[in-house]
Amino acid sequence: MIQVKYKNQDKIVSLEEVIKKPSKFHIRDIIVKIDSNNKKDETVYEIGYNMLTITSFSKTDPQLNKIILEIVKNVEETTLGIYGPIITPELIKVLSENNNISKIKLTDPLEPEDEQYTLTKEDYELLKTSKTPKQVITPKISPELEEVFDPIISYNMNKPLILNYNYQALQKEKKIMINKPLLPEEIYNLMYLPPNIKIILNIDDYQNLELILDRLLELNIKNEININIKDETLFKKTNIYLNNSKYSKLKIIVLKDEKILNDYSLSQYKTYEDLLDIFVKPAIDRNYSPFEKYVYAYNITKKFKKYKENEKNLYDSRELYSILTNEYMVCVGYSNLFRTLLEKLGIPTMEKTVTVTTNKPNQELQNEINLAGHSRVYSHIQDSKYKINGYYIADPTWDNNLEQDLYNHLALTDQEFDYSFRSSYIEPNSYKDILFASENKHDFYKRLERLIERNLSLTLSKSKRTPDSLYYKKTVYTSYLSTINDILNVIKVLDNKKYQEIVNKFYIPNKISNLDNKLHEFIFNIPKILEVLCDYILIKVNKPISGQAIIDAAMVINKDIFNLTEIQEQDMRENLIEINKKRQEICFPSKKIKNDKTGEITYQNIPNKFDFSNQLSNTYQK
Repeated sequence: MIQVKYKNQDKIVSLEEVIKKPSKFHIRDIIVKIDSNNKKDETVYEIGYNMLTITSFSKTDPQLNKIILEIVKNVEETTLGIYGPIITPELIKVLSENNNISKIKLTDPLEPEDEQYTLTKEDYELLKTSKTPKQVITPKISPELEEVFDPIISYNMNKPLILNYNYQALQKEKKIMINKPLLPEEIYNLMYLPPNIKIILNIDDYQNLELILDRLLELNIKNEININIKDETLFKKTNIYLNNSKYSKLKIIVLKDEKILNDYSLSQYKTYEDLLDIFVKPAIDRNYSPFEKYVYAYNITKKFKKYKENEKNLYDSRELYSILTNEYMVCVGYSNLFRTLLEKLGIPTMEKTVTVTTNKPNQELQNEINLAGHSRVYSHIQDSKYKINGYYIADPTWDNNLEQDLYNHLALTDQEFDYSFRSSYIEPNSYKDILFASENKHDFYKRLERLIERNLSLTLSKSKRTPDSLYYKKTVYTSYLSTINDILNVIKVLDNKKYQEIVNKFYIPNKISNLDNKLHEFIFNIPKILEVLCDYILIKVNKPISGQAIIDAAMVINKDIFNLTEIQEQDMRENLIEINKKRQEICFPSKKIKNDKTGEITYQNIPNKFDFSNQLSNTYQK
């Protein structure tokens, strides 16, 4: 009787017992080791840890192969691993015929690579005949199986095909996000994309993007393809854009930014972008200064069409591409168009929203004030010609007039905007905006104190406002962090160079967390960070642009457009000054100011920038 050492129970059992009932010993792995130094020419059998280890003197021992085949026939476990140089066609046949086994491991990571088992096409075909579907884990497969994605071939099913997606993951996903360039092998593997998966291409390597689209075109892919445009200037130089008709068979949707709300194909995108590029081309060709480009874009926007809402489809009057070809346009549409033109002209912008009164200037506001949300544009204008360097609000909606050339709401400071008729009665939607209306350091910190106090009152009940409590301190730090990040988010868009300078100098977290080992560094630096932000804001805000600069820039553009004679130019200049001077008094009436200490009410208003009779010099910005 051949003996088998049973380690788990420290006893000896017969080999016959193991062959007839391997599941009695919970055998899930059979490991064969070849010991050529075995002087006795004996095969040793051991059972332990759910595995049968066989040490043989020769891998060509016919008796050994026969024993293993018999054991495999009788296995009742669902998973079986076989390791060693014993895998033969006869063994594969027995594995396929055992309907208890659903998972087979034919790999040994300790074996040299050249001795590892390779799943052949013949073995695969044999395993497919099994009544019980099987998953076969092998270290290698033959070349003719490399493109066979059958659950039997675990090697193919688990290997990454595109980024970290394997075949199974691709079949389950509703969309695949490709957010970095693909390797040549990955581009080839696009053939394994299922027909119902959405492809989102979010990469800034446009050469790689072109290779991906060429491959998808070659495969005649019918999937929806979303392209996220990160750098529009670079994208417009690619063959994808210039030769977009080549990709007409693909279902490409271009994703641009928040100004594009609907889905547009690549060809539609090019049509609309070509139109917008035509709008700004004269300003580029004539080498206008930045402020002249700003006025040029404002002229196009405020006279683009009359304000009109589409109650049946609100997108029609707001969405950038929609307003280019329909009769509708409201404040969001004016802002979207103006921002797009400015960005094409190299002037950074962002949308600013506010709640305003919809009453007309001649209506009595004491009786009833009607309020509505409103969209404006915030920009960073730097122009040495006109001595301008600051942040300015524009509202082309409120200067929309097809008959007259109005500039009353062009490039307003935050303070100037506060004196506007429609915004004089309520707070801005974004409370961080009050810091951008600061007059000096004292005013900045006074506004900041009110802002923090407001945040605390909204967050903490009176019972929890104990200065010594950790909860109170965390709330205070969170409020400061939120305010700092709100300011930085504006600077990031309008002056990214300054933003990078600040975040490189100071550690500024996303949130207050006790697990943040650098939190004390941030808390210690809060006063320094606020000082840097205060100094920067005061440099950039509340530096009004004179009416003289506005009229001069407008006339540079009008002279080019209308080819004016000297007399015509003078008449047009005087007309612009007169209509804007009269309207300025209506748009910026006296503002009621209440003294918080005394309760005394006074009325203030800003100077009429288009009344040149009181201006002693022609300097643009003081």
